[in-house]
This record gives sequence, C-alpha cells and structure tokens, in this order.
Amino acid sequence: MPSVASLEVARGKYASSKWTADDDGTDVRVIFKTTLALSNYSNNYKAAFTLDGSAKTPNTGTTTGLVSGTAYTVYFLNVDGENSHNLKISLTDAVGGVGSATITIATVNVTMEFNASGKGIAFGKTSEKDAFECAMDAEFSGTLAKKRLDGTLLEIDDTGWIDMGTSSAVSAADASNTGRNGKGCYYRVINNNHVYVAFNVAFTYAGAAVTVNANAIPSKFRPARHAYQINATGGRAIARTIVTNAGNVVVDWIQVITTTEATASSNVSWVDGYIDYWI
Repeated sequence: MPSVASLEVARGKYASSKWTADDDGTDVRVIFKTTLALSNYSNNYKAAFTLDGSAKTPNTGTTTGLVSGTAYTVYFLNVDGENSHNLKISLTDAVGGVGSATITIATVNVTMEFNASGKGIAFGKTSEKDAFECAMDAEFSGTLAKKRLDGTLLEIDDTGWIDMGTSSAVSAADASNTGRNGKGCYYRVINNNHVYVAFNVAFTYAGAAVTVNANAIPSKFRPARHAYQINATGGRAIARTIVTNAGNVVVDWIQVITTTEATASSNVSWVDGYIDYWI
C-alpha cells in the first residue's frame, strides 16, 4: 500500500509555466512524495485529489505513472482565498492499495479582517468564524487574563502560569481542619496536552484529607484519572497530593519523616506541591 511521505501546499500565482510565491495568490502549488514497495508488481502509482470533499483535478501536473520516492508538483488555479480548504490526496498502486493524506490550504494573507457577522476578527488571515483568529506571530507586552464563567479573572503572567485563585483558601474536610489563606496555586499548559500544577498553600492539617480550590482547573485540562505526587510540607513531613479528574487539588495524607514513618496527626502548616501530567 502506498503512503504519503511528504505533502506541502503554498499559495501564489502560476502563469506561463512559471510559479511565483505569494501569500495573497489564488493559485495553489502542491508538492508530494510517496513510498511504495511491491514485490512482483509495478511500483508505479496514480494520484487523485479532493478539495473540501469534492473531486478536484489539477490544472497542470502529472498524476499517473508516478514513481515511489520522487517528488511531484501539481497546480490548482483560482482557488478561493477567502476561506481555508481541506485538500486530500489519495494514492492508488497497481494492486488497488490506497494511501491518503490531508492538508489545509490557508486563506490569503490579510493583516486584519472583521467577520461580516460583526462578531469575529482575524489577524494574518481572513475571518471565517465568529471568533478571534490569529495566523501570525503574536507578542504581548501587558497582562493577559482569562475570565472564568463566574466572572473572576485568571491572570496569566509572563511565564505562562495561570493563577488558580487561592483567595477562598482551603475548604476543610472536617471539623479538625481549619482553612487558612493560600499562598499561591497555579497551573500551566504546554502544547495543549502537558499540564503543570504548582502550589504553596497554608492550612492546618490534623489527619484528614483537605481539598484546595475545588474545580480551579478548566475541564479540558483536567486529568482523565487522578494524578498523584509526593511533595514537601512543613514539620519534616511529606504529603501525597493529587490533582483529581474533577479539577480539584487534594492533600490526602501527610507522613512525618521519622524512623516510624507515622502518619501525621498534629498540625502541618503548609504544603509545597508540584504535579505534572499528560491529557
């Protein structure tokens, strides 16, 4: 079965067999390469394309009798630049095996555009939806904040950490735990799938689990299963801390570092925690 080894697209202008790269161009150049190895059969293959789900034949370029490992170029003319498009290439070998790949053709390059609905804006591309879209590098010199559904702000500092808000301090698990003001609780997301949680919270612990900042982490960044970590505390002890799949930060036991390794029953004033997990 053939497979697509590489696939790239670019906008520009194609005329008189000459290609000129241009982010504002309405013509599209496609360069692709495949890998194919059949025993006792021809290693030639053919290529077919669909644009946004409909069959599309290149205006110029070879699509039959193709050879494995060779890069080929085809051109599509007059491709709408106001919208992005999905281009799919399907490769068929001599015995009917099919391999495919899909790539997005970006809109033309526009510095800024408002959506006709009045509810969207785009930078570096055309506005295609009622949303903020950005296809250019961005640099922020001021504070960036995200508002929770309850109206409070999650402030993002220049390192990318988001303040989880510890002003409500710690919710006591039972009467023996007295919540006190938290010192700091933050989370950070890398590449949308690696989450870091760091906190230094102050509370009075007396042997029962304590929950910090219930539902402080947005649902899409919560772990599928509880994420555990051993962290340091005051009073020569260690704590097992958890980020739950409900978005809670929990200290569920603290153990004094002694020869008996006894579970703490007296107060521990703080826990300094750090947990990271993948989603």
